[in-house]
Amino acid sequence: MTLNVSIRNLIKSHYDDGKSAAEIYQALNKTVKKRTIYNWLRCIDRTNSISAKTSTGRPRTKRTKKLISIVAKNRKAGPRRKSANKLAKENGCSRTTIHKILYDDLGVKPYKRIRCQALTEKQKLKRKQFCCWIRKNVSGDLLEKIMFSDEKIFDEDGQINYKNDIIYAESREEANEIGGLREEQKYPMSVMVWCGITWNGVTHVVVLPPKTSFNEHFYTEKVLPVIKRDGLRLIGEDFMFQQDGAKPHMSKLSKNAFENAGVSFLRKNTWPPNSPDLSPMDYFFWNQVASTMPKKKFSNREDLVREIKKSVSQVSIEMIRESFKNFKPRCLAVEKANGGIIKNTFF
Repeated sequence: MTLNVSIRNLIKSHYDDGKSAAEIYQALNKTVKKRTIYNWLRCIDRTNSISAKTSTGRPRTKRTKKLISIVAKNRKAGPRRKSANKLAKENGCSRTTIHKILYDDLGVKPYKRIRCQALTEKQKLKRKQFCCWIRKNVSGDLLEKIMFSDEKIFDEDGQINYKNDIIYAESREEANEIGGLREEQKYPMSVMVWCGITWNGVTHVVVLPPKTSFNEHFYTEKVLPVIKRDGLRLIGEDFMFQQDGAKPHMSKLSKNAFENAGVSFLRKNTWPPNSPDLSPMDYFFWNQVASTMPKKKFSNREDLVREIKKSVSQVSIEMIRESFKNFKPRCLAVEKANGGIIKNTFF
C-alpha cells in the first residue's frame, strides 16, 4: 500500500520519537493497517527515507507500448479479430503476455457471446414505435393497472442451470460415476401453463390438459374467464391486459370474445414481435419460477403441475413490482437502440 506523503512523514515522525509500530498504529486511530506500518518502518531502517519509488527492475522486452497498441487495435477489429494464440505467434511472445496486456494494461475481461433474436428492420421499427408510445402514455399509476400474461412449457426433466450445476472430480470418468451424467428423454412429458402477473400479485395458473392444443377455443373458454375474474380481483374494473402476438391470441374468435367480455388492452393488437426483453413474464417471472423449482426429474404429470403452482405462489409481490419498475426503462433502452435487442442489464 502506497501512502500519501503526509502520512508517511507522520509515521517517520512517530518512529523518530521512539514509538513502536503498535503505538504508531494506535496514534493513527487504526486508519492505516498495522502490516503497512511495519513495512514502512523496515523501509525507513533500510534507506532512512520515506520515498515511495520502487526499483524499475529489468526493462520490458515483450509487453512494450507498441505491442499493447497492437492488442488494443485487434480487440476492436470485429470479425477480423485475431485470437490470443495468433497474436502471440505473430509478435514473438507468449499467450500469457497477451493475456496480461488484456487484463492488466487494457483492463478488459473475457465475456462469452450471447445469443439473441435476429430482427428485421420492420420488426425493429415496430418495437421502436411501441416503446415511443409507452414513453409518452404510460405513467407510474397506469403501470399498476396492467396485467402481463404469457404461456410457458415445463417438462419432466426438471429445471437446471448448467453453469451452476457442477461436480468436482479428478477426471471426467469419476465425474460421470458420481452423477455427472444427466439423462434426458428425447420426447419428455411436458405441461403448458398460462399465468398473468399484476402489480398486486399473480393470477391463478391455467394448466393445459394432456393431449390438448393451446388454441383459440381453449384461450377464450378457459383462460379468458380467469383474466376477467382475476383482473377485477387484483386491479379493478379499469385494468388493462397485455398479450403477445401468438395465433390463439390474435384470432378473430379471440378478439371478439375479449371485446364482448369488456377486456381492455394495453395497446390493442400492437405488442411488438420478438420482444421477450420487454415483457416482465419473459425477463423476470418465468425465470424466477424455474429457478425455485426442484432440479429433479418428475415421475408424473401431477407432481410437475403441483411444483409449478407451488413455485408460482412463492414469487413475492416485491419482486414482481421491481420487475414492473423496469418495464419502462427497458422500453426507453429499446427506443434508444432504434428497436434493437437490449442487453439484459436490468432486474
